[in-house]
Amino acid sequence: MVHPIDQKYIGVIGSASNVPEEVVKLAEEVGRLIAQAGCITVTGGGTGIMEAASKGAKLAGGLVVGILPEFDRSGANQYLDVAIPCGVGYAMRNITTVRAADSVIMIRGSSGTLNEVTLAYSHGRPLQVLQGSGGMADKLEDFLPIPGYLDERKSVKIEFMQTPAEAVKRAVERIGTVPLPKLGFTSELVRDQ
Repeated sequence: MVHPIDQKYIGVIGSASNVPEEVVKLAEEVGRLIAQAGCITVTGGGTGIMEAASKGAKLAGGLVVGILPEFDRSGANQYLDVAIPCGVGYAMRNITTVRAADSVIMIRGSSGTLNEVTLAYSHGRPLQVLQGSGGMADKLEDFLPIPGYLDERKSVKIEFMQTPAEAVKRAVERIGTVPLPKLGFTSELVRDQ
């Protein structure tokens, strides 16, 4: 058994609804590849991209963790091994999901996923964006003020990938390459201050 400090966690973020079947297949492939890389898949635990990535990982024999925004497990998808109800709503759940991951892959997405993108950036999580999946994943690169970065601090480089294999490979390679922000007892010293 691997000690938790040695395990690697890859977060998958993206649209919860209106996901075309071809994008569902991309997300399933991402989950499968995460499992095959020996990593744990972390999602928001719900539908859409979260469920597809969870399914791919689970069917490949991987461990799947879902961080749920509700007080109970009623919103959990059927492919989770561990469903953690936070009871804090979506915004706070997003922080927990991003922080539980060592590296993050974005597939499709809209405004909620953009929230997770900014959290990954400010909390020192490498971010890989799977282009060709639609939604914000196909638009993000065009509106970055500096290529690869959300702002002039260049906290974490955002990388844009064309295939699930490329996204997972880079997500694994980038684990531990970005210094984590310092945390205070009652306040956090994150990069967005």
